[in-house]
This record gives sequence, structure tokens and C-alpha cells, in this order.
Amino acid sequence: MRPLIWTAKSGLAACLRAVIFVNAICAATPAFAAEDAVVEALIQRGIQLRRNNSDEEALAVFLEAEKQDPTSVRVLLHVVTAAQAAGKWLLADSYMRKVTALESDPYYQRHADAIDVVRRSIAARVGTFQAQGGPDGASVRLDGQLVGTLPMTAPASIEAGAYLMEVHKPGYYRLRRNVTISGGVLTREPVELNRAVARGDLGAGAGTAGAAAAGDVGGEPVERSWWQSPAIGWTFVGLGVASGVGSGIAFATREDRVERWNDDRCIPRGTPTDPEQTRQERCGQFKDQAETAQTIGIVTAVAGAVFAGVGITQLLTSGSSSGSGTVAEDTASSQHGLRVTDCGAGFLTVACRGSF
Repeated sequence: MRPLIWTAKSGLAACLRAVIFVNAICAATPAFAAEDAVVEALIQRGIQLRRNNSDEEALAVFLEAEKQDPTSVRVLLHVVTAAQAAGKWLLADSYMRKVTALESDPYYQRHADAIDVVRRSIAARVGTFQAQGGPDGASVRLDGQLVGTLPMTAPASIEAGAYLMEVHKPGYYRLRRNVTISGGVLTREPVELNRAVARGDLGAGAGTAGAAAAGDVGGEPVERSWWQSPAIGWTFVGLGVASGVGSGIAFATREDRVERWNDDRCIPRGTPTDPEQTRQERCGQFKDQAETAQTIGIVTAVAGAVFAGVGITQLLTSGSSSGSGTVAEDTASSQHGLRVTDCGAGFLTVACRGSF
């Protein structure tokens, strides 16, 4: 009797568990259906935006659908094609990698040929880049965009094209080089920075070759003030030349007025001559004009010399090593046997100091 009661109780418990499981499935089914409906609505909205050539907006909608269902191959492929249409090749490449990781999915298997066509199209526009060499910790930039630091253990995905590579680290000479990255292949660039040489060691020639080969010292470039711009120097030189031309015109005018003062052209013809009138009374305006022109000529000549002197001084000091230049510039000067250390302007003169 007791086994029969125990069996009845066990059967009743199993029935209850089955009822609870079925109810749970029935309760979960509407939730899953609602979630699928949201994703499907987003997909249809994105497809309509694609038809209206609104690829950027469609991409945002597909990315929202991806948040709802991140493992849906269909959704991921929509993200890939929308990014491709919008010209966002790196984004398309990253999502194509997600699609490839789900190649066992039935949807992937049904559309494997079409997916392979999209993959090849993206591969033609995206390559990988890796800089190899030292020193460790040097930053690697392409067209100013940081892509990694040495050592680059993993290649970086880069859109195919031509770039200016810059590698630098404080205390080393900066390296600049043009590189071309091809789609679908790995581009490796060997780099090796030379350590910057202290100013006191330049005379021994320890860093001459390194400075010539590598360029500027690593680290951030030295900011120059507005006064150190070459445009300022050339502006003063131009003002000096213009003042010199003005001075020449003024002295030419003076000579003409002096000549008129010294002859009788200043006396109007047909006018009776008063023997009591002096030449000053008859031709005084020419004398006054000659004196005015002489004053203007002297002032503009002095101003021209000052402007030219300031301009030449500015051009010399802005490129010298008096505090605004770089170690590489000092090295370049030392290669020619002379290093300018300071320049100054005097009256109609420019004086510079330097060392061999």
C-alpha cells in the first residue's frame, strides 16, 4: 500500500513540474516574440532608409538592432553593408569579423556566397599595418592619427591609401616617412630611432649622422611666438625696401626743386619784374618744397635702414639656437663649421655672435 501511495505522490509532483515548465514556456514565448518584432521593425526601417539613400541614418538603425540581438547574422550583415555604403570601411571590416565568427549559423550557410563577395569587397579597401623596431614606447602615427606604440605586437587595421608615418619618443630624433598601405595585405615598416645628442656633445660629432638621417628631436615640437615667425622678418625687410624707394623719390624731388630755385623758371613769363623783389619772394615755394623733400628723404632713409636691420635680425635670430631652435638645427649649423648664438641690431648695422 505504501509503495502505491509513494508512486502516486511522485506522479503528482512530476505533473506539477510539467505544468510549471509549460506555463513558463508559454509566458516566455510572447516576450521572445515581442523582442523579435522590435528587431524586425528596426531592420525594415533601416532597409527603407537604405532605399532612400540615407546610409548614415540606416547604419544607426542597424546598430540599434544589433544591440537588441548581437548574435544575429542577418543584423550584423545589415550593419556591414550599411557601413560599406557610408564609406566607413574600418567599421564594415570589424563587423565582418563578427559575421565570420558565426559561420556555423544556418543563415550564414544559406548566404555564404553573397557574404564572401562582400568580404572580398571590404578586403580590397582595408589593409593591416605594423611598425617594427625601437625604441620601446615610441608612438606611431599615420597622418597624425595614433595607431600604436612600439613594439606593435598586433597589426592595426587601416584603410588602404598613402600616409605620412611619424614615429617619435622624447629624447630621440623624430622619424618621418611616406608609406602606402594596400588592401588585403599586411604592410610592415622597419623603424629605428636615433637617440638625441646633448648640445655639449655636438663638437665631438657624436650625433651628426643621426641628426641628418632622422630629423627633429622626438617629443612635442617647440612652439614659437608670433615674433619668431619668418613672415615678421620679411615684412620688416619689405618696409625697409619701401622706405628706401620713398627716400629716393624724395631726394629726386628735392633736386628738381633746387634746380627750379636756381634758374628763372620760377618767374612767370610776361610778368613785369620788380627790381625790389628778391628771389625768395619770387621762388620761395620751390625752396620750401626742396627743404621739405630733403627732410622726408632723410627720415625715410633712416626708417628704411632701421626696418631692414630689424627684419634681417629677426630672420637670423628666429632660426638660430638662442632659445627657440632645436638640437637638430644646432647640429646642422655645426656641420658647416659655424653656430650662430646671438644677433643684435645697431645703427645701420647688424651684429651677430657665434662659434666655430
